[in-house]
Amino acid sequence: MISVIYTGVQSSLKDSDYPLEQFLEYGTESSAVKSLQDAVEDWEFRKQNVKFAEQFFQIRIWDELDNTLNSASEPQAVADNLKKVLKQGGHSNIGWIVSGQSVMTKQLPGFTNDDRSLFTEIIIGIPKIRLYLNTYGKGKNSDS
Repeated sequence: MISVIYTGVQSSLKDSDYPLEQFLEYGTESSAVKSLQDAVEDWEFRKQNVKFAEQFFQIRIWDELDNTLNSASEPQAVADNLKKVLKQGGHSNIGWIVSGQSVMTKQLPGFTNDDRSLFTEIIIGIPKIRLYLNTYGKGKNSDS
């Protein structure tokens, strides 16, 4: 199953012809926040129902995860729960794609620099690449 969480679907002018409807399960800010709790509940269910988890792969695609976390009534608690899924969900046949995030960790409430290792990061744009390397790349990546 694929679930797309795209908080700006009703206001975004980008990709207006892209057929998200068949995948879009959460298209508003409030439903996007709910998707975070749904991800935790799905993971809890899969831990208890191993046969189900083995047979059914779940992928969640979050766009603007930072804004979604910031929209939650308790961003820190929601982020802590989400990190559990990100760290352990792969063992229960769960995957995720996160896009549109800030280069700065502080924009993801409840996340530390170490938590960034939960993601494979693709930074687009020369200024953001430089900012990322200057902030997080020291001793981790070569200058090239």
